[in-house]
Amino acid sequence: MQTLVSIIIPVRDRQDLLEKCLQKIKEQTYPLIEIVVVDGNSQDNSFEVAKKYTDKVFIFSQPGDHRCAQRNLAVEKASGEYILSIDSDMELSPEVVGSCV
Repeated sequence: MQTLVSIIIPVRDRQDLLEKCLQKIKEQTYPLIEIVVVDGNSQDNSFEVAKKYTDKVFIFSQPGDHRCAQRNLAVEKASGEYILSIDSDMELSPEVVGSCV
């Protein structure tokens, strides 16, 4: 039986990088993945980009750079037994999640 893995991503104003990051997550060979994105008040289209890939997109509304707090919120919203925390500029190779599990 396979286990759900939650990949959590804090983001702020990184729409171009985020799109590549999320596409690489969708290309994973491991089948049970949920994506949780917490947007830190982006002024670009990061929120809309994230919504194309997951319904679990949340706004972190405090001003400033609070990536740790964004990650904590993402963990609270995640359902997976395992959590993989990445940044919006990361592009995972297709077997990373499966290898980790």
